[in-house]
Amino acid sequence: MEARDELSLSRLHNKLAKYKLLIIDEIGYVPLSNTGAELMYDIINQRYMKPTL
Repeated sequence: MEARDELSLSRLHNKLAKYKLLIIDEIGYVPLSNTGAELMYDIINQRYMKPTL
């Protein structure tokens, strides 16, 4: 949400896309707002749709 607020969300998406493995830990430990949940879904969906080499 910070990246979105700072208008650097696409930069964060590109940075995360460079990693072969993304580990998302402690989901549910901190409650997500609706916006936070949508942003998390976007990251997961973008990686799922990315073709593998």
